[in-house]
Amino acid sequence: MRKPLTAFKYALWLLERRDYGIREIETKLSRKDFPESEINETIIKLTNLKFLDDERFTKRFVESQQARGNVGNRMIYLKLLKKGIDKELVKGHLVSSDPESLTETALKWLKKHSKRKVSNKKAKLFSYLAGRGFNYDEIICTVEDEAVKDVFID
Repeated sequence: MRKPLTAFKYALWLLERRDYGIREIETKLSRKDFPESEINETIIKLTNLKFLDDERFTKRFVESQQARGNVGNRMIYLKLLKKGIDKELVKGHLVSSDPESLTETALKWLKKHSKRKVSNKKAKLFSYLAGRGFNYDEIICTVEDEAVKDVFID
């Protein structure tokens, strides 16, 4: 007969797969109907063992998202807030976007939509990049960039 699953074992099982923030683990344990006291004990134990650390989680998350290059700081910021990370902690780890990754994302979008007749490509590209979380000032500079301008056929 199997032993009943404890909150600690379930949290370890989750952490084997990827990093989590403290609030995310609390939410997942709550959904499994573990008692509040057991959840709190588990969080304290995992934090003391250095298995849970919002600072480390935020740093790794920001690095991985920025390495992908197709999302801006605003999107990363919102994703981390949704995961329950403190605003100040998130702001402390965000570094300025790489303009080359923004241009690369813009060019990929234009290449994808070059075969189709798309009216007002410039506005749609702007909207796409804003939706990916890029800064408006950076988007304007990118849309005005010569490499991107050459692709427009409005």
